[in-house]
Amino acid sequence: MINIFKKKQKFQPPNQPKELYFSVPLLFDYGYIQELTRLNSQDKTKYKIRSVYNSLPVTSYAKSGHEHGRSVNLQEDSGRIRTLEDLRPYIKELSENGLAFIYLMNNISTISLYDFESNIPQLKQFVEHLADIGVRSITVGSQLLADFLKDEFSGLAVNASTMMDIRSINQAKYVSENLGISNIIPASDLNKDFAFIESFKKLLPGVGLELMADEGCIFCCPTKNIHYALFGKQENIHKCSPLFREFPKFICDQITFKSPAIQMVLNRIIYPWEIPCYEKMGVNSIKLVGRDHPKPELVNKIKAYMLGVTDPEYALNEFYNTYNSRFMNNVFHPYGTLKMKEIFEFLPKLDYFMENKPQCAAKCGAICKYCFSKAEQIENYVAGKGQADPLSCAVGE
Repeated sequence: MINIFKKKQKFQPPNQPKELYFSVPLLFDYGYIQELTRLNSQDKTKYKIRSVYNSLPVTSYAKSGHEHGRSVNLQEDSGRIRTLEDLRPYIKELSENGLAFIYLMNNISTISLYDFESNIPQLKQFVEHLADIGVRSITVGSQLLADFLKDEFSGLAVNASTMMDIRSINQAKYVSENLGISNIIPASDLNKDFAFIESFKKLLPGVGLELMADEGCIFCCPTKNIHYALFGKQENIHKCSPLFREFPKFICDQITFKSPAIQMVLNRIIYPWEIPCYEKMGVNSIKLVGRDHPKPELVNKIKAYMLGVTDPEYALNEFYNTYNSRFMNNVFHPYGTLKMKEIFEFLPKLDYFMENKPQCAAKCGAICKYCFSKAEQIENYVAGKGQADPLSCAVGE
């Protein structure tokens, strides 16, 4: 569609790893990169980290305008990343350690067509600069941006962010065939939709399928898209009143408060010990979230995923002690203090979804009540447990 510039920028496209791999956040910290490298070197880690992702932080003055606002770890950044040139040494360090860097341009905040067209020369210059510092892969949330990159930067790998909200085979087929998308991260609600996963790999064998394993959203969240859009630009969020600053999290809390146990079992988290099942289904990569997490917490979670694949006992002991951030709220006590080992036997089993392929978005709670029976078991366990310890989100406690 977009074809303003005659000269196309050509790059050598990155090679897609043949084995399933992890994609994890990049913290702008050389010690963190070495931690990832050490994990990759361990024989006990069956699946390796092959890519890391991030973007210029909200504190940068040189962004493209398409970065999502949740792109800075204030504890780790410390103001040292301001321009694309500041990223160059990190990308070099990553490349030397066998890690590809993916730049995120996944903001879906509304922009007018006029503004997009007016900014094309600056956007082209920005992407050329990305290529110059070694970036060969970009994750986008906008189909318009994907179309631009396809036409102007041949050979640059473009990934569809989960913020593009791909929920059907037709959507996946369209963006891969018409927008040049080479890797798709569908809505995390589809993590246990094995009918979708099976169809995807059958119809689109050459397109990468990446699943976001640990997103904290509730299943079929009614506010997800507006949440993504509103928080896409956070430069001025500190100026908002507390009420607006936390919107729409308040709505998520209200939904969860009605039945914390149901939200626990409906959550689409992929646990470490389940990953080999996804590999057998043809999933290419597993994405972990946490760009804004403190380094110790993020490293512990990555380690739990990598080691927990072949050592479920380790994962049960070390897996991050929450199902999503809402359960750390005092309102949900005592659910926030539950350890994975306590409720493992009550969680829905992946085999059920693989064998029955339920259409969860359409049937959940009406025709299919499998997860609701599991939630009842958790509720009974909590009721019989008595008083729990004070809330904690510490790993391994």
